[in-house]
Amino acid sequence: MVGVSTVRGAFRPEIQGLRAIAVLLVLVYHVWPSFLPGGFVGVDVFFVISGYLITSLLLREVERSGSISLPQFYVRRARRLLPAAIVTLFAVVAATALLLPITRWRDVALEVVASTLYFENWWLAFKAVDYLAIEADPSPLQHFWSLSVEEQFYFAWPALLIALAWFSRARRVPFRRAVGAIVSIVLAASLAYSVIAGLSGSSSAYFSTFSRIWQLAAGALVAVVGFLPGRAGVGLLLAGLAGMVLSAIVLDAGIPYPGHAALLPTLSAVLAIAAGGAHERTALTRWLGSNRAIQYLGDISYSLYLWHWPVITFYRAWRGEDPGLWDGAALLGLSVLLAAVSKRYIEDAFRHGPATAGRPWRPLAAAASASIACVAIALVLGRAGGLGVPARDVASGLDQDHPGAAALYLKPARTPREVDFLPKLVDVEFDVASAYRMGCIQDIDGDEVKTCVFGSTPARMRIAVVGDSHAVHWLPAFKWIAEHYDVQVVGITKTSCITAGLPTYHRKLKRPYVECERWTRNVVDYLNAQDFDKVVLVESPRHAVYGRQGEGYAASAEALAQGMKDVWSGFRDRSAVTLIRSTPWQPTIVRECFAKNAPGGDGCTAGRDAALYDDAIPRLARLAGYPMLDFTDLFCPGSACPAVIGNVFVYRDAHHITATYMQTLAPVLRERLGIDGAIARRPGEAAGQVPSLSKVRPAIAAAAADRGIAFDRQCVVSTTSRAVKKCEFGDRDGRITVAVVGDATGANLMPAIDPAAIALEWRVNTYFKDSCLFGGESVFHRRLKRAFSECSAWNRQVLHELLVSKPNIVLLAQSPNYTDARGRSYDQASAQLERGIGVYVRELQRTGIRVAVVKHLPKMPFDVPLCLESRADTKACGAPRQGALSNGALFRYAVSAKPALGLVDLSDSFCGELRCEAVIEDVLVYRDGMQPTATFAKTLSGALERQLQDLLVVGGVVSSSESRRSGD
Repeated sequence: MVGVSTVRGAFRPEIQGLRAIAVLLVLVYHVWPSFLPGGFVGVDVFFVISGYLITSLLLREVERSGSISLPQFYVRRARRLLPAAIVTLFAVVAATALLLPITRWRDVALEVVASTLYFENWWLAFKAVDYLAIEADPSPLQHFWSLSVEEQFYFAWPALLIALAWFSRARRVPFRRAVGAIVSIVLAASLAYSVIAGLSGSSSAYFSTFSRIWQLAAGALVAVVGFLPGRAGVGLLLAGLAGMVLSAIVLDAGIPYPGHAALLPTLSAVLAIAAGGAHERTALTRWLGSNRAIQYLGDISYSLYLWHWPVITFYRAWRGEDPGLWDGAALLGLSVLLAAVSKRYIEDAFRHGPATAGRPWRPLAAAASASIACVAIALVLGRAGGLGVPARDVASGLDQDHPGAAALYLKPARTPREVDFLPKLVDVEFDVASAYRMGCIQDIDGDEVKTCVFGSTPARMRIAVVGDSHAVHWLPAFKWIAEHYDVQVVGITKTSCITAGLPTYHRKLKRPYVECERWTRNVVDYLNAQDFDKVVLVESPRHAVYGRQGEGYAASAEALAQGMKDVWSGFRDRSAVTLIRSTPWQPTIVRECFAKNAPGGDGCTAGRDAALYDDAIPRLARLAGYPMLDFTDLFCPGSACPAVIGNVFVYRDAHHITATYMQTLAPVLRERLGIDGAIARRPGEAAGQVPSLSKVRPAIAAAAADRGIAFDRQCVVSTTSRAVKKCEFGDRDGRITVAVVGDATGANLMPAIDPAAIALEWRVNTYFKDSCLFGGESVFHRRLKRAFSECSAWNRQVLHELLVSKPNIVLLAQSPNYTDARGRSYDQASAQLERGIGVYVRELQRTGIRVAVVKHLPKMPFDVPLCLESRADTKACGAPRQGALSNGALFRYAVSAKPALGLVDLSDSFCGELRCEAVIEDVLVYRDGMQPTATFAKTLSGALERQLQDLLVVGGVVSSSESRRSGD
């Protein structure tokens, strides 16, 4: 969106015309999206133009002077970009304080900070995958994401060209050829990532620098290659203009983007720029460089882009509706007026101000000072809007002045007057179930069963709560029951997922929600392997079958109910299933409406008939005969569904209930579930509560750092390294050599293996790599989001070293959490990974090396130190043994291998007969959800010594009957 429109130093008026087209596409799309559904492609055009102009500028500087002056480059960028942007940000802060409800101030403040520091695109990418932020209204600064992408490009691109200039001189390679080669590589890599991310339905790909940089690189490639004049240029220009218009008409926001869909507008912009000055050769395109209105729009396009979106969003906040024809035209006129003033009195004034030769630090210092001031003012605004308030349960603030739902079910009903409601309006957004903080809710991408466990084990009653985010907002009420009755509650939830076993449409992924189908099957399998007295199903009323998402939610309700009936017919104990009717869904985000319409919040909620749905849950009750609990009377007394009941705010947004209100209806939930007083806890008895955690070793706050000797000696090779590092432990003079190979699991066990090996007079060599499965098949790395090629290379080197050194025993110690290079689920990937493990194991066995396996260590469903810190409850922070013990690919291969492998099983050291504990004899077992503390690992040395000795004595088969078990 910035740069100088030149070719070989000459002004290029047609570039201004392309800018005008791009900004008009964006403006029309933002004001009247139904008129031009693909107008967002104007941003793609801007990216290509910016890549072309900046690269042209830098190429000329290198060819003229041999290098690039970074201070001067950044001074030019600061003078060109920052003044108008900073003024826009200040104006948005002021308008937010005047026009937006206080509940919006925090989010706007954070986006002011992100926009000022040019990482708004990454902030929006984070919000796109953060479920608690998914339904937030668009920010008045959301459009700064594209400016952030460009600024990140400007930061890195000059440095890259300086390096290429040095390289071309040193290797006598033509400079433009070197630049062209690197630009082509960047373009291809980014385009591939963009297409893969688009096909996967990544909800953050739209804003990612990595999925957008190819569009800037496309413009850069035109700068390197040059343009085609003459008749060919005319054809290119016409094709480019037609492609831009076609893109804006045929594309829409419902398609995954950028991905392959972005090729059309990007290539169109490339063709238009490559045409050079061909616009002058035909009457069809002469207007592009000569029409005064078009040229003026191109000239003010940067300021126009800055101002138009805040104008539109503040209008919507003021009127509460999208603009129509005439008010939309007025908004465009106001945006142009503001842009004109900004261009003349801000952009031009600073850009053409006093020269700074020899003093480049002055404009940079001024820009930095203005940015700091902007951030400071934004933080003041954010603090007033609740910035710094943690997401937490605030239900502990309840008292007799805030009865909540109790005002409806206790007789006589009593709601004190002249009392402020809880939580405070600025806190409502953060009044969520503790499950969000515990990290035990399955996200969009996952399909494994995660559990949120409340209450003790054993308990007289076990309840599973299954569903989507509406099940999560019930958990504070279930948690209260678990704390006051001898009941264990296990939350099994996944974002936006209904357990119907059908391909449902996910509006963020914009494709069938296949992860939900897989998760549903895994949930039923999990429940069939457990023993629950009740399984409670809770779902949002708004889910759509894929292909019917445009027909309204009611059109999918019957099919979803039938799908749920089919799914739950596979559950072995249908009599245990209970349904909870969906809670009301209001027509607006209640907290924001209430802030604008205080004190009464009139019109912020709908009546009973409008807020309740005959959705899949009540239809499932009729189809399958499952009992359904209906709490409508505690949300909609009479015909209304008020925002505040019993001085407690009910709705966190439009349809999620605050944790505070949910806790107040827990006694009624307990009663309607049929949990009688006979299983109430004794007075003063909490669920597994201990008097103090002060004796626990290591201290909970220090758990993460308690990693042990293998980590202290840096024996674990990092993710991106392919190098092999061997560390020596045990008895250095021992006649028996054991090689321990694996990932962090093996490193975690070294505090136990080292003393055991010394006692046995064994020498131990270790080979560890982070997140790497030892075997002949490539695995998928979730953080890198690709096949883990570094792991494959490391594996081959380790295998070679083992075959050369020939240890007596190779002990494999691995996590169970691996998938194949395609990133499939654990179960789907296991067979392929087992084959890969078998290839390496048989290679070792052929040389006479004995191979043994450490059975996968128990995995907890949450971060144990965080659980203990928040709950101070060791029982609640444990987990059932059966759910904690996983059978990953390594263990599955071990129990089926011929000849048999040795098996070291430490399960009994972690878990009792029924349960895996968080603290054993005052020692903290875990430093997260699956890795043991070094302090606890040291306590395993005795058990490990006996099992290691058995490996050698009986020829590689552990002798104890417990160790021969194929799994729990």
